[in-house]
Amino acid sequence: MGVFIKICGICSRSDLEQICSLGPDAIGFIFWPKSKRYVRPQQVAQWLPSVPEGIKKVGVFVEPDASEVEAIARECQLDVIQIHQTSNDWKIDRPLFQGLEIWLS
Repeated sequence: MGVFIKICGICSRSDLEQICSLGPDAIGFIFWPKSKRYVRPQQVAQWLPSVPEGIKKVGVFVEPDASEVEAIARECQLDVIQIHQTSNDWKIDRPLFQGLEIWLS
């Protein structure tokens, strides 16, 4: 087993294409509006068809609302949901979350 490489904070289609050519294990998109690396889910959804198979698509959320995460995960066809600063009572009990990896940070 080698080192797992995730490149996160992608903000443009050209960056995405260059990063994918390097063969990372995962790519991440920041869906927290207060971040300088925030990208709109609609943009990401347009970019992702060009991502080679085998590269995991990660959505990064901070203090998210479960319905917001669900909508973005569906729109962007994410493989992984990475959650930062969530309360202990945040539950992943929606059918959409089944089959997705959840990373709690």
